[in-house]
Amino acid sequence: MPETFATMVDKERERLRKALEDLRAKQQELQAQRATIETELDALDTYEAARSGKARKSEAASRAPRGFRQHSVLSVIAKSKKGITRGEILQAMGLKGNKVGERSVSNALTALKKAKRVTSRDRKYLAA
Repeated sequence: MPETFATMVDKERERLRKALEDLRAKQQELQAQRATIETELDALDTYEAARSGKARKSEAASRAPRGFRQHSVLSVIAKSKKGITRGEILQAMGLKGNKVGERSVSNALTALKKAKRVTSRDRKYLAA
């Protein structure tokens, strides 16, 4: 029996939804990779500044791009296969004891959970 127009439209809609879903997954992966690279570059800058004895450029003057903390947190979570606690995330990011950094990570975790990019189970976060 020939395919009706309605079934053809339904198949095309499903194909496009799948393509969009694949692109979103790729985008999340690329954003996590970008955040990891930016974190590593920042660590290198800090190391060079410490070795040379020169102060780094003012943190207040150069703000991280919007969403940077979320991407950093997501990349740390994505590396953990069995889940990771907030404290382990803070330690991995070198923010343990930094109240502003800790609050920033908490806010990022809340936003990531709300966007359904991470889930939490038994106080451990997993990439969705």
